[in-house]
Amino acid sequence: ATPAGLAEVRALRAELASEPGVARVAGPDALLDAAWATLAEGPLPEDRATLQALAGLVAALPTWRDATAEGATLEVGLADVPAERLVALGERLGARHGARPGGEAWRTSRALTVLGRELAVGFALALGLILLVIAVLGRSLRAGLASLPPNLLPLELVLGWMGLRGIPFTASTAMVFAVCLGLAVDGTIHVLVRYREERGRREDPRIAAVTTMRESGRGVRLGGFTLLAGFAALLASAFPPIATFAELSLVAIAGALLAELVLMPAMLRLVVR
Repeated sequence: ATPAGLAEVRALRAELASEPGVARVAGPDALLDAAWATLAEGPLPEDRATLQALAGLVAALPTWRDATAEGATLEVGLADVPAERLVALGERLGARHGARPGGEAWRTSRALTVLGRELAVGFALALGLILLVIAVLGRSLRAGLASLPPNLLPLELVLGWMGLRGIPFTASTAMVFAVCLGLAVDGTIHVLVRYREERGRREDPRIAAVTTMRESGRGVRLGGFTLLAGFAALLASAFPPIATFAELSLVAIAGALLAELVLMPAMLRLVVR
């Protein structure tokens, strides 16, 4: 709805029609224009009732023009538009034309945008708490620092894959980061605890790291391959958000395997004393 005159409504409708992802824009001004064209240029409808209805529309034009000062409603048909772009479009039109967006698509898009921001904040808090727990379990701040790169590498790979594939940051994709952080931390804690046990038996950190990966690395590999097989089944989903979630989860799990088997033992040797 927009408090404007007839010219402003037409300008808004033209701007909306030029936006990518907008399939159609319908409003009373278009209906009145069609009525004028039909009566002025013909051919006139043979049905008398239709002709009287068109004449009534034209007669109501001055009244409708005055009513636009309080508000006129435009109905916008949308294609599959990302929530962030739809919210940005609504805010831009509100600032430029005084329009007040509404409807289910607008409310859902705003809710998804807010949810995505909250998930990002929650992920940052979860990461901090997990590092604190690892430091407490490892009885060393160095252990928490050593676990930071292996846990962040899978998430960085997911971000790079999203940029490569052009996948937008939405509520469903934001959940991948929180889920895969938990999956990566599980293997990290497993390796860290076993490494501390081996260091208690041996002085050489290299031998302790090799023994840890010989024993615990098998469990990490088996768990990772099991997760890959489980999430790969979701790729067959006909619902795009689920298929995208599965695709990003596979990238994150593969990155977590790489980090836990290669990067984690190297970080333990370098950082943990």
